[in-house]
Amino acid sequence: PIPEKELPNGRDPKNRPFARTIEVLTSLPLFMGIHSRDMETILGKVRFHFQQAQAGSILFSEGSTNNQLFFLLEGRIQLTRRSNSSLIVFQETADAPTMLGADVLFGISHHFIYSVESLTPIRYLTVGKSEINHHLLHYEVFRLNLLNHLSLLAQRHRRLLSDTLPASIQGRFLQYLQHHFILPAGPKTL
Repeated sequence: PIPEKELPNGRDPKNRPFARTIEVLTSLPLFMGIHSRDMETILGKVRFHFQQAQAGSILFSEGSTNNQLFFLLEGRIQLTRRSNSSLIVFQETADAPTMLGADVLFGISHHFIYSVESLTPIRYLTVGKSEINHHLLHYEVFRLNLLNHLSLLAQRHRRLLSDTLPASIQGRFLQYLQHHFILPAGPKTL
């Protein structure tokens, strides 16, 4: 908890919307470890977009350009991806907390390879790329968290590339699925 003297304008900590926002942000992967005073400064500079959506809302589509990070705070979403031939559809669900978009925020391609739909009413947070570039990358903890997340994604993909081809048809099929789903865990539909 943040002592009352640290709350802007001497707000009552029992009515803590500001402190609650800090708690929510510091529970997210990229903000873990950032000191509460730094979070206060960040909240004064960075535009965070807290939003809600009803079940069945399309949050972004396959092929759409990404210019933000997406954090699912409450609820469940479904990621849908098609094979290159469009003959197979890969669907998987993710529960909060989930972060999406870091893999296509920087680099050569800025387009999603999957679409995302809300399965339940959801609460989510988005942070624009310009906010990340101009403000958040100035914080070492944020940079390290982002670097660790991107390194984890790169290492997972590199490990998939070096997998030996299983001898059995069942093993090959399971490897194919593993290479085409986005999230390492959770319910999957083919």
